[in-house]
Amino acid sequence: MSRIVTNAFFLYVRMLVVMVISIFTTRIILQTLGAEDFGLFYTVAGVVSLLSFVTSSMSSATSRFIAYEIGKSEEGNVQEVFTSAWTIHALLALLFALLVETVGVWFLNHYLKIPAGREWVANVLLQLSVAMSVLSVLQVPFTASVMAHEKMNVFAAIEVGVVVLKLLILYLVPYIDYDQVIVYGALLLFISLLSFLFYMIYCNRALGNCDMCYSLKSGYVKKMFHFSGWDLFGNLSVAARSQGVIVVLECFFGTVMVTAASIAMRVQISVMSFASNVMAAFRPQIVKSYATGDYTMVDRLVRNAGVYTSLLLYLVTVPVILDMDFIFTKWLGKFPAYTTEFCRLTLIFNIFANFSSVVISAIHANGNIKRPSFINGSLYLSVIPISVLMFKMDLSPVYVYLYNIAAVSLGMLSNVWTLHLLMPAFHMGKFLFNVLFKSLLVGASAFFLAYIASTYFEPSWYRTLLICLVSTLSIIVLALTILLDKEEVKAVKNKLTAYVR
Repeated sequence: MSRIVTNAFFLYVRMLVVMVISIFTTRIILQTLGAEDFGLFYTVAGVVSLLSFVTSSMSSATSRFIAYEIGKSEEGNVQEVFTSAWTIHALLALLFALLVETVGVWFLNHYLKIPAGREWVANVLLQLSVAMSVLSVLQVPFTASVMAHEKMNVFAAIEVGVVVLKLLILYLVPYIDYDQVIVYGALLLFISLLSFLFYMIYCNRALGNCDMCYSLKSGYVKKMFHFSGWDLFGNLSVAARSQGVIVVLECFFGTVMVTAASIAMRVQISVMSFASNVMAAFRPQIVKSYATGDYTMVDRLVRNAGVYTSLLLYLVTVPVILDMDFIFTKWLGKFPAYTTEFCRLTLIFNIFANFSSVVISAIHANGNIKRPSFINGSLYLSVIPISVLMFKMDLSPVYVYLYNIAAVSLGMLSNVWTLHLLMPAFHMGKFLFNVLFKSLLVGASAFFLAYIASTYFEPSWYRTLLICLVSTLSIIVLALTILLDKEEVKAVKNKLTAYVR
């Protein structure tokens, strides 16, 4: 457990640094390039952005199979898995480059609205984006190896270093006497190359079993394609659900409603990152425990992951939901109608999505993800036609977000049942009561207590601080009395006693 805590700490530091620098960087990019070139760069980059769905699925598959082989210890064959992964990614990079150099170039020059006189620049940017994307694909097996070996400190250091370099080059761009947007793209490509080389050198020297050989004969190739194929369906369904709802909102309500939905999505992703970083620390341990046949440990890790990730979500979610109008007024000034309603519902959605993600991690350890991917993907895809039907019935757009919560809740319950079928040692009833029900009880109780405290004050930063204080103390006390078992409470007390001394 101490290793999980350490890894989660490194991932949290990385997340906070990346978030702060990214927010600062966006403003500087806009000032350095100007609005037109800023839009041009990200328009061209958008042509190749769809690759992220494929790389995400392949990264998940690679990390899972490497962690599984590591868990098997002497019986494992990490090198064969890495060789298979490297071969697959090399082929994907080649196919992607060919696709963009044909269809992508044609689409760029015939359909995108490029500012007059900037067509050549757009084509140069496309080539730079292709090169960066190819390096990103080839880097996936190395990044997945680092994560599978639980070297989160190395991962955090490299990723923070990359973000810092991206900030520093913005101060270098104005001093290079050439088209600034091309200079910016070229420097980003250089950083991508550095990142790839850092990962490659570290994996070969420190981890071993990361030789860049080519082989399609291994049985792992078929298994990884099967795994990533179903995972890709799930990822595409999630993207289709979120982006599809925005498209439908635009068709029925216009761009103002899209702005409200986009703000809600940004808040949702930011808050969810607090739990996903901890989950990233749990995931390799779950896979390795499953590989050794220690299903009792898998059951316990899933329970702990569900408890701790939900508590972290509550620490952020409860204050934000309660004081959202005040926070948004200070953050955004004026904001569109339905923004706060959408945000509150997406934060509730996060809670159930988090439980679903925790259970999915154990199903991924088993490797049989066809059933959960199909069920969850189908539920997510159903959001689009249901949205259209609701809007044609003149229902409020809020109902779409309520249906989203219902869909993810049904998917979560289905995942719990699937894990029980795949691993009978997983106690479904105990998880639903001791983790899901008790966690929701803690969150609802903390919300109620913080709400009562908030009614005595007018909206202000003092009230926001009070809400944070009351909700945090309530979550801690309720977790110790309701959610955590005796051993965990004892461990917490021992840690606190050690720090006091």
